[in-house]
Amino acid sequence: MQRNVRRLLVGLTAAIAVLSTAVDVRAQALPPERVFASKATGWSRTLDRVEDVLSRPGLALVELDEARSTARDVRDEAEEEAKRTRETARGLRGRLGRMEARPPEARPAEAKPAEPKPAAAPSPESEEVRVQLERLRLEVTNAEGAVKLAEDAIARAGQALDRIARLRGELVWAPLFRAGPSPLSPATWGKAGAEVGDAWRTLAASWRAYFAAAAPRDPARSAAGVVAFNTAFYGALALALVWLRRRVVRRDGIDAPSYRRRLGVAVLDIVSRVGLAVVAIRYATNMIDVHFGGANGEPTRPLVVFAGEAFRNVLLFLFVQGLAEASLTPRHPRWRIAPFSAESARLIAGRGLPLAAAVVALSILNAAIAPGEFAADHGRPNAEAILVSIGAIVVLLMAVPVLRADAWTSSTPGEDGGPALLGGGAWALGRAVIGLALAVVAAAALAGYAALADRVVDSIIATALLAFVVLVLRALASDLFAAAAAPASSAGRRLREAFGITASLPAHGRLLFLLAVDFALFCGVALTLPVLWGADTDDIVDRAVKLAAGVRIGERTISPLDVLMAVAVFAVVVLVFRGLRRLLRERVLPGLQVQESASVSIDAVANYFGVVIAVLLAVTALGVDFTSLALIVGALSVGIGLGLQNIANNTVSGLILLIERPVRVGERVTVGKYDGVVRRVNLRATEIETDQRATVIVPNSEFLQSAVVNWTHADTIGRLDMPVSVAHGVDVAAVEPMLRAVAAENPYVLSDPPPVVLFKALTPTAMEFELRVRLLHPGDALAARTSLNHALLRRLRSPGLGVAAS
Repeated sequence: MQRNVRRLLVGLTAAIAVLSTAVDVRAQALPPERVFASKATGWSRTLDRVEDVLSRPGLALVELDEARSTARDVRDEAEEEAKRTRETARGLRGRLGRMEARPPEARPAEAKPAEPKPAAAPSPESEEVRVQLERLRLEVTNAEGAVKLAEDAIARAGQALDRIARLRGELVWAPLFRAGPSPLSPATWGKAGAEVGDAWRTLAASWRAYFAAAAPRDPARSAAGVVAFNTAFYGALALALVWLRRRVVRRDGIDAPSYRRRLGVAVLDIVSRVGLAVVAIRYATNMIDVHFGGANGEPTRPLVVFAGEAFRNVLLFLFVQGLAEASLTPRHPRWRIAPFSAESARLIAGRGLPLAAAVVALSILNAAIAPGEFAADHGRPNAEAILVSIGAIVVLLMAVPVLRADAWTSSTPGEDGGPALLGGGAWALGRAVIGLALAVVAAAALAGYAALADRVVDSIIATALLAFVVLVLRALASDLFAAAAAPASSAGRRLREAFGITASLPAHGRLLFLLAVDFALFCGVALTLPVLWGADTDDIVDRAVKLAAGVRIGERTISPLDVLMAVAVFAVVVLVFRGLRRLLRERVLPGLQVQESASVSIDAVANYFGVVIAVLLAVTALGVDFTSLALIVGALSVGIGLGLQNIANNTVSGLILLIERPVRVGERVTVGKYDGVVRRVNLRATEIETDQRATVIVPNSEFLQSAVVNWTHADTIGRLDMPVSVAHGVDVAAVEPMLRAVAAENPYVLSDPPPVVLFKALTPTAMEFELRVRLLHPGDALAARTSLNHALLRRLRSPGLGVAAS
């Protein structure tokens, strides 16, 4: 019997295995388009259910969040499938294009021109090619249809997410613009008294329930175990924080502490200040839980919520107090991390800390009466309206002195020597906007919009703290760059050795570094600021992720990460080529004894070659196909031919000048009316320095389209021709030796070839001579002419000659 049962079980197991295998094979045998169609049908049904949920009236936030999660899952899955299917379709189109590009004899028979020929059996190869082409065309069509289905699902999911975001915004913001009881109405004050009494009775009952919910524990157990552990643990934490506070000493003896050191001391001060309060409060609450059981039932929840809110507000005040002490430090001005003057620091510290204390006290009172979920009528709107109105008026009155111009003077004096406003006009406008917003908040609270006033005040405070953090981080970044670039620091020495910068030269790149820091801070503020003003966090993150995923342009998706990668590749390649150029200039070319002008030309060509390679690699990193790039360049060539003819002409001329080198760096040339020394041959223009130290930018096409006088093309020797007029009756034989002697004594004149004296003309008034001398460099012509004129004048005034030089 047992053997038969065993055989039956074995047979059933084998049958189940065979059936499951058959089902798997059938599922695997389904065509891919059928599988994708089933997925698209599932997406459509899921989105239909989401739209049905969104059509219901009176939706709650939980329902909207669930619908958003479902729509987001559909969108993500559809995007993944669309991406995979696009890649498949691209590969199929490539295979199809390669097959269709075969020679005519390998193409399908029906594609050839129909001619009356004798019937012949089709070639097996052509029949196989035709079948493959038909199959590939069908697969391409199916893949493109699948992409279309996925894109439709993505579009529907995006529309659903936009609708959810709109409904969620209406659900969150609608209560803020709903008018409630106004504190200006006497009835509001009458009802507020009863609500305050109800709040007091609720907290008192919760307090009694907390201590009566459970009998006190055994004192021996609590004293012997938990109390000792808590005392030892929190005592050790307190001692560590006290030691840390003693280490945080702002010594006035230090001349100018760096910004990072001042910021480090400020952070340690805030951590120790807040940490001691956290340790004390946690130790007290643990001791209460040890002795009274830690009752946490429904009657005790109002007290627990109120205690948590009060605890958070106390910590917030301690944080603001430490922040004010760190940023203002009226007693230690050298350790101030904010650039306030001493008067402004004392004024803001004296008015700002009481303002923070008032806000914290009002927040604690609001926590005592505002938790409506514990009240019988689910809210105490009258008491809350009065409390918010009082808080808005108090904040407005106490913030006005802090927002005045005399409270925002800089520690750096202005141009006239007087106090300068911190931040200039932009900060003054910001303070005016904040003051106006606080006035509007007070008016809205008095009009009955307590929820709106409370939200705006909280958002203004959070925005101010965010602005402070951003400014501190930017100042810290600037200080870190200055420390890294300083030649005396270890980081500065390593960086200068890596980039070949001498200690006497300033380090460049500060502007680019700060621009990168500003961009990062801007992105952080753009994501954080809407959240502080009540925007949906998930919606902002979703949009940021979508932006980071990239924007689809044709067949390519370009994301900010791709752009940053392309910029990084471009910068790295340019830096690598800069190092190779420096190696070429300083070691390779001097070892080959290449002339300076040729070295400059080689360096310029290497520079342009490196930039072109960097651009091509950056475009490749961006994901742009070179085929598409060639099409774009071909389309732009028309515009280049029509509108950029001059630039293209000068660029090509610059390449010819660099290759043929008719003019070189250091040569003296005359182009049109300009005469000077070539200082630099660029790709578009050439720089010429005249004798007056003026730089003339000459387009490169001028050197190829007009006559150019190159005084030093063959060699650097120049010639100076000086005319000399001699009166009639003077012995010619005495003049010529005198001219040769003057030229021979001049330090600018070369002895080989020797000076030449010509008797050029005989006029009615004088005899015209010309002195021709050779100079080492044409640039010495002015100095040589001046010294020769002085020497000739001295010789001509000697007795017996009676000649006059000109």
